[in-house]
Amino acid sequence: MTFNGGTSASAPLWAALIGRINAQLPEAKRQRFLTPLLYGRGANGQTLGQNGCRDITSGQNASHPRPGTGYSAGPAFDAVSGWGVPNGQQLADALANV
Repeated sequence: MTFNGGTSASAPLWAALIGRINAQLPEAKRQRFLTPLLYGRGANGQTLGQNGCRDITSGQNASHPRPGTGYSAGPAFDAVSGWGVPNGQQLADALANV
């Protein structure tokens, strides 16, 4: 079995998800640049990424067929999955409160 994806799979997913969320938000709440929200600490001390994603805590992205350099997933932000898998409803709720 071959697993594939990475940025080529996640970038269109995020673009579509944010487009759908923005379509539901009032114009004044629509976001065009999420980076400061995804990584900057809010009033509760957490980021939008932490509040709007399901953390992936196991797995790795070492090269195959011969394992080489790579990273391992762990709690919170990591180089393998970032904040994890986005939860559309949680992101929409969080963006509605920004």
